[in-house]
Amino acid sequence: MDAGGLPVFPGANQASHLNSLHLQQQQQQQAQHHQLTLQQQQQMQLLNNHNLHQQQQQQHPQQLLQQHQLQQQQQQQQQQQQQQQQHQQQPLQQLGQGGEVPQKRQAVFDRLKRRIETYRRRQTDCTPRFEQTYSGICEQQSLETTALQKKYLEQKNKRSLKKTEKKQAEQQQLQQQQTLSGNLQSSVHVTVLV
Repeated sequence: MDAGGLPVFPGANQASHLNSLHLQQQQQQQAQHHQLTLQQQQQMQLLNNHNLHQQQQQQHPQQLLQQHQLQQQQQQQQQQQQQQQQHQQQPLQQLGQGGEVPQKRQAVFDRLKRRIETYRRRQTDCTPRFEQTYSGICEQQSLETTALQKKYLEQKNKRSLKKTEKKQAEQQQLQQQQTLSGNLQSSVHVTVLV
């Protein structure tokens, strides 16, 4: 019996003890499960970070490679431009007149030289020629428009002159008719009275 006078069953203590043990085990399992999920999440996060880092490292060399290729292309273009300028600036006379060109090829060389010179001249003369033709066309059009304006004004003046002449002629005819009719009336008066 316990202090309260109730009988104490040894099985009840064991059951409560087992129950508490069972609760402790469940709590431990839940805590372990919670820790495992946290660890898994941390591992996944680390793995994602690692993958991201690797991708960035892979992208970084690719970007560096692209930048390097762009720089190489720019350098090549600059070199080509410099070479072209040097070739253009080199006098072609060094090769002409039998220097390094064989006698057989001299005619071909001269023809090519003339072609290159005319090509260069055309390139440099292109804008002035365009401006010349453009200004010529503009001048021609302005002359044509002034000629058309003069022609139109002359025709307009002729028409207005014709109209005024016609009106004057009609007015003269009316005056003549009125004077004739007045004369006729007065002559009729005179004849009737006599």
